[in-house]
Amino acid sequence: MAYEIEVRHEGLHKYRVIRGSDSNVVGRKAQAQVEQWDAMWDRKQASEAKRFGRELKAKNKEEKQRIAAERTQEALDEINRLENVLAHTLDIDDTIEWESLKDFAEFMEPKPNVPLKQKYPSQPQRSAPAYNPKLGLLDYIFPSRKRNRLQEAENLFKEDQRQWRRTKDQADKEHELKQEQYDEQLEKWEADKVKFLKKQKDTNQSVEREKAKYFEKQSDAILDYCYLVLSDSDYPDYFPQHFQLDYNSETRMVVVDYSLPNLAALPRLKEAKYIQSRNEFEETLLSDSVVNTLYDKTLYQVALRSIHELYEADVVKALDSIVFNGWVRSIDKGTGQEVNACVLTVQAGREEFLAIDLVHVDPKLCFKTLKGVAASRLHSLAPVAPIVKIEMKEERFVS
Repeated sequence: MAYEIEVRHEGLHKYRVIRGSDSNVVGRKAQAQVEQWDAMWDRKQASEAKRFGRELKAKNKEEKQRIAAERTQEALDEINRLENVLAHTLDIDDTIEWESLKDFAEFMEPKPNVPLKQKYPSQPQRSAPAYNPKLGLLDYIFPSRKRNRLQEAENLFKEDQRQWRRTKDQADKEHELKQEQYDEQLEKWEADKVKFLKKQKDTNQSVEREKAKYFEKQSDAILDYCYLVLSDSDYPDYFPQHFQLDYNSETRMVVVDYSLPNLAALPRLKEAKYIQSRNEFEETLLSDSVVNTLYDKTLYQVALRSIHELYEADVVKALDSIVFNGWVRSIDKGTGQEVNACVLTVQAGREEFLAIDLVHVDPKLCFKTLKGVAASRLHSLAPVAPIVKIEMKEERFVS
């Protein structure tokens, strides 16, 4: 039995199905993916808001020219990032750090505060001066006057005693109520903490089990591990990063169906200028031919990069062959319907691929050397037949 969770982000137009043999690990991966996409979306929103705000607030020519220069540099950086999609991963160790999959978060819910007993005035004492009036000569001459003064003092003492008792009883009741509330809150807090720590322990034990299964080269664990490797790969936000995998333990082959960005997703800004005479920003876009060339080069690099990452991370040597099928979703101009076409496919054996110096290769020529199949112009999105197809057994999965 295996498990799957669908996660999607409407703002980023990203979608992914996370699969695995352990529900805790799958859940942890799904949560991590959601957090990653939320962070990406926050950065994107903040960046756009900041740029828009700066353009509105910019008042003088020099400031607006500086904004245009920064936008131009950002565009150049993005183009450079695409041109170096393959090089980006060569200095990164793609091996999965199992400890990074574990949950070491602290239980952050604050512990309820012990209620403090409400302060109230000290109990009146009969010996206090207020209840023992000083008697004068007239008080002794007129006994009734003395009795009245002493009675008044006695009445005052009794009234103060009654008031003190009422205040004390009210404070004691409020404290008792707060204590009951505190006891309930503390019980819930302790239960939540136990639940949190148990879930954390279960998750971490699941990671350990997954790790053990991986080193035992169990098929499901190998597949889960490959999912992790490709999931950790860092690409621009507009890359779908949606993929399906299949692993054959007999042939030691993993097949990757990888969703590639369509041509419309690539950035086209080449330069931004501020035109003072019109008091507006003007954009220069990359030509179609330049974008097409950049797109083709990017897709070839993604194919080589994915194969490299899987082999580099394969510490138990479970993979002898990798098939990479690159798929692109686009709109068929003839029918207006969305189509998903395999536009490139390549199979690379371990020894053959690891003998390649990826630092110095031309991505397209390297792809052809590996006998990869693709149209001469990838941007035409001409479909090709995958070298090996994934046969998904959906009944194996519990959503």
